[in-house]
Amino acid sequence: MRYDEAIGFLNSFINYEKKKNVNYDEDHYNLDAFKELLKKFDNPQYKIKTIHITGTKGKGSTVEFVKNILMEAGYSVGTFTSPHLVDVRERIRLNNEMISKDDFAYFVEKIKPAVLEREKKYRTFFELITLISFLYFAYKNVDYAVYEVGLGGRLDSTNVVLPEVAIINSIDYEHTELLGNTLLEIASEKGGIIKERKPVVIGPQKTEEVVNFLKEIALKHNAKSIVYGEHFFVKDNGIYGLGNEFEKINMKMLGQHQLRNASLAIAAIKEVTDIDNLTKLYVIYKCNIFIF
Repeated sequence: MRYDEAIGFLNSFINYEKKKNVNYDEDHYNLDAFKELLKKFDNPQYKIKTIHITGTKGKGSTVEFVKNILMEAGYSVGTFTSPHLVDVRERIRLNNEMISKDDFAYFVEKIKPAVLEREKKYRTFFELITLISFLYFAYKNVDYAVYEVGLGGRLDSTNVVLPEVAIINSIDYEHTELLGNTLLEIASEKGGIIKERKPVVIGPQKTEEVVNFLKEIALKHNAKSIVYGEHFFVKDNGIYGLGNEFEKINMKMLGQHQLRNASLAIAAIKEVTDIDNLTKLYVIYKCNIFIF
């Protein structure tokens, strides 16, 4: 299969990113059906260590921080993000490099027979791109794959992963016609990525009620909560609660919010890696953070 043929095949399926007035429900976002498809490929999502990130604000920056911190530590890192700007391959990267056209076409051809066996209503563009990312990262044997939620969390195609750690960044009013009209309704959808006995980093929220709501979800799943403002926090040019080595940070990305995003990334990574001396590793040129 040529690359242009692969793109044509994927574009023949429904794309909810471009389609309006689609109900956010199990009929349109069917994870059970997606899991059945994944079984045909021996569940590649379980063959990679993942970090799962959602939130209304800052999730893209947090993905970048996690990726670059891990890369500076010597890990190979896959990232899955959305949407793309120009080339669909922007969504699937390995150490900053987009998946090649040849590899992309190869994996589209690989999934095509199984995909065509399924009912039409359960096949979506985003679902198939997600499947390709699982197969590609497993094939490349990445150390970690960082997954950014496309929409919400609970019914998102990325929510079939069993992450080493999840991050829920700040929640605000977004896609209210789909996710709910209140912050707690939206938080319920975002909190859907919390998994049994898997730690979750909870970022700064608009209200304590949202924080407590997310902590309750974690408690029900026997999941450890690492909460911004409770276990760690940002003040001036320092990150506190994660170790004294973060007290002097020269942040070249403008805005205190970027330092908060970096703190979530560091908190998550400290949960899943065996890095002993974090200070020497956190010179993150791509994100313009310099820790002294």
